[in-house]
Amino acid sequence: MTSQQRNLDQEKHDEWLRKQSANDIRQLVDNLGNLMRQKDKLGAGNDKRLKANSNDPSEPLDAIDRAMQKHPGLTREEAQAIVDAFGF
Repeated sequence: MTSQQRNLDQEKHDEWLRKQSANDIRQLVDNLGNLMRQKDKLGAGNDKRLKANSNDPSEPLDAIDRAMQKHPGLTREEAQAIVDAFGF
């Protein structure tokens, strides 16, 4: 990924964030905090439990699926870019 592409991705992310309500931002912060605590609890070698399992609806959604569910206009590619940029 080039520096120019990263800047464009950051601009898209910033634009998306500016469109969010204060409640949406608070929910994002809560969700991210919970995700990080969950990752810490599971340890680095057990990340597969955090990913969605299409065969088991009881498995938690991954970060991309949660973002797309909460923001229907968000494409999988946009969500993936956000996940990649922030390391989820």
